[in-house]
Amino acid sequence: MITLVASLSVDLGTYGGTTAALNTAGANLIAISVSSYGYGPAPTVTDSKGNTYIGLTSRGAPVAPNARHRIYYVLAPAVGANT
Repeated sequence: MITLVASLSVDLGTYGGTTAALNTAGANLIAISVSSYGYGPAPTVTDSKGNTYIGLTSRGAPVAPNARHRIYYVLAPAVGANT
């Protein structure tokens, strides 16, 4: 059974940034969907619990070649009130 523990949607703007803390207590999977636009480096994903995120294959859009989308995940993550 899959149960949503927490969710967050944020627009980090042109230069990226940090999201608000999220309570992930009880989660056994963290999945993050990241979209970006531009020619700079690909976004990186970190959290305050030191989890190592695995990135799936990055995908571009045929109509906007510099648009990117990638899903990152952690199985059996360190979780808590401020992930």
